[in-house]
Amino acid sequence: MAEHAAPVAVDVISSILADHVRRVIEKALRGEKLSDWEVGYLLIDSIERRLSARIDAVEKSLSTRIATVEKTLAELRTDLDKKISEAKSDLDKKITEVKNDLDKKISEVKDDTKYLKWSLDQLRDNVINVLVKELISRKS
Repeated sequence: MAEHAAPVAVDVISSILADHVRRVIEKALRGEKLSDWEVGYLLIDSIERRLSARIDAVEKSLSTRIATVEKTLAELRTDLDKKISEAKSDLDKKITEVKNDLDKKISEVKDDTKYLKWSLDQLRDNVINVLVKELISRKS
């Protein structure tokens, strides 16, 4: 409840001060002498108007800057997302290439191992045959 009362109180005070300033201005326009308080009200009103104009200009400037920053951030995010996507795609491609190369090398090693096993089997068979022939020749 107090949150809503503060803006209402400010509006009421502002309207009372504005009405008082209007009466002081009318008095000055009629050529009557103003009291120190009345001159003070006029000065405060003048300062308030200038400050309000400056605040409005600053708010507008900040809004423009914020919009520019948000736009730039959105563009940077889009660019970053694109670069990340491209990097991921490149990485996936390289991983696939390395996997294919590794599979090929493993296949080659298996083939070489198979050939070596066959060669060793042949050598063993030859050694056995030579030994058997030597044994037969020694027995005879």
